[in-house]
Amino acid sequence: MKKAHYVHRVHQDRWSAIERLRRSRPLNFYLEEMVTLLDDEPVEEVLDRFYLDLVTPTNRRTRRDQTRSKINHVFDRLNIKPERNKQVNVTDLGVPTSIEFSYGYQNGRLHLMDRLPLAASTTDLKRAAHDLLYRYGAARKSNVTDSFITFADLSRRSKGPESVLRIVEKASEVVDVGDIDQATDHLAGIIGQTA
Repeated sequence: MKKAHYVHRVHQDRWSAIERLRRSRPLNFYLEEMVTLLDDEPVEEVLDRFYLDLVTPTNRRTRRDQTRSKINHVFDRLNIKPERNKQVNVTDLGVPTSIEFSYGYQNGRLHLMDRLPLAASTTDLKRAAHDLLYRYGAARKSNVTDSFITFADLSRRSKGPESVLRIVEKASEVVDVGDIDQATDHLAGIIGQTA
């Protein structure tokens, strides 16, 4: 067969016909095989990965922004302005270092605050919880404060994170921002502010 026949098949996007011809007449021509993502992995795995990479981050960002907006609403209702990205100095394993919390509020006592993403995957949630527990523990051991507040939207909770949430509740006060009125009252009680 002539080269033009193969070129014609390529333009028609009939790769299966070209491959069939290549197998039946291997000496007539050679084809440098094109490798795609679908050659090495099942289609479902590739689609799942693309979905997580291309769709989920936006969704996560939206959820995070919604939770952040609820937290800010609670702050506005209490008329408080916590310091964002609060850095505190701690000593970890004998080495001085600084760690960051989402918020810090000082009213005679320092209150360190952070978010727990309950809508995250179980693995990400466990990782975030361990990170929080480490930072709370380091600040407590360094006598920075003993007041830790974790914001979580319990309306976004799946069945999986219940045990993770219980552990975080042992190290901090968990404020449910899924209910703004309740969150405002709860935070006001923790920091000694009137709602």
